[in-house]
Amino acid sequence: MASTTSGKKITIKGGCHCGYVLDKRNTNISHYVHQKQIKTDHHHQPNSFITYTATTLLSPQGNLSAIRCNCTFCQNLGYTSLHLASSSDFTLHSPASLDDHPQLGDYAPRVKSVHRYFCRACGSHVWMQGEYPLGEGKMMPIMVVNLGTADVEALKGEGVEIGKTEIGYYDMLSGNVNGGVRDRPWEGGLV
Repeated sequence: MASTTSGKKITIKGGCHCGYVLDKRNTNISHYVHQKQIKTDHHHQPNSFITYTATTLLSPQGNLSAIRCNCTFCQNLGYTSLHLASSSDFTLHSPASLDDHPQLGDYAPRVKSVHRYFCRACGSHVWMQGEYPLGEGKMMPIMVVNLGTADVEALKGEGVEIGKTEIGYYDMLSGNVNGGVRDRPWEGGLV
C-alpha cells in the first residue's frame, strides 16, 4: 500500500517491452498536461526514446508500495501503479517534448484530464499523469509510473526485490473514489 511515512529514496530504471521506450525513475517533472510543457534534460541513453527519472520512497519495511485498480483500463492492461508523491518527482529526458515523436502515444479514455503515455512500437504503457475529478469541483493530482516497466536487475542493485512490493487495492470500477486503499482486491479486481 502507498506509504506516507518516510523511507529510503531510490531510483528505479525501466522501459517498455521493445526497448524503444526506456525510463529511469528518480522523479522531477514540471509538466502541465493540457499545455504539454515539460522540463527536459537531454542526457539520455543513445537509441532510446522515452527516458525519465523518478524518485520514490520505500516503505518502512524497505519495499516498494504500489496500487492495483479495478477500473477497466488498469484491469485490461494489468497495470500496477507506482504513485509518485508529486509531479516534481518526475523528469522526462527524452523525447524533448510530449509532441516530439510519433511513437509516443497519449490515451485518455473516459477521464480526459488523466493522460496515459505509451510506446506505439510495442504498446507498453509507461506512465500516466494529470488530474482525476473527485466530484464537487475537486481534483486529485495523479503522477504514476507503471511498475511493470521496472528493470528488475536495477532494483536488485538498490536492494529491492520487486516480488516483495506491497500492493494496495483501489476501487475505481464503481467510481468509489472515497473508498480508499485496502489490502485485498475490490470486486472485479485482479490480485
